[in-house]
Amino acid sequence: MCQHSLSDFDRKLTQLIVLSDELNQKIKLNSRYKDSVRSSPPTCCITVLIQVKLSTVLSLEDSRNSIRQNSTIQKLTYLTIGYLPLGLISAIFAIPSEQNVIIPAMGLGGFVVSVVGLFIITFTIAVFIEPIQVALRRLRVPRPSSGGGGGPGSWLPEMRRYLSASSSESEDLEQGKLG
Repeated sequence: MCQHSLSDFDRKLTQLIVLSDELNQKIKLNSRYKDSVRSSPPTCCITVLIQVKLSTVLSLEDSRNSIRQNSTIQKLTYLTIGYLPLGLISAIFAIPSEQNVIIPAMGLGGFVVSVVGLFIITFTIAVFIEPIQVALRRLRVPRPSSGGGGGPGSWLPEMRRYLSASSSESEDLEQGKLG
């Protein structure tokens, strides 16, 4: 049984090594061809068209690979969103009862309710992340006001000046420059 598995493994390993060598040869040939096409000056219009088509095909293949990678990362992100609440609540419930972090009578029911509740909150934030980001940007970015003040966001530059002035005064106090 083991001998059969080992021989099967060796056979498949040999096939993989041969396939790897073939792929490496094709990659070398392709890169040589690509380098020769780039380094040689175009001799006629057909060569220019071939170069343009080749670069278009290579760019298209790169784009397809990027889309596949983005799809994979998106799936991993969704998986993380699913497990994030479970990990947090498990960590909280793993704290010893002597620490008095959770209510002792919560038990399994409290654990399940906490996981489901936190999952719903996390999922809601994940779904509505773009509107949340837009709202936060609106709060942070000062809007130009007409007529010299009173408009939304007009207090923000003044607050920044005040904070920078008060921080420089506190630095001066620390260095003994003031008072």
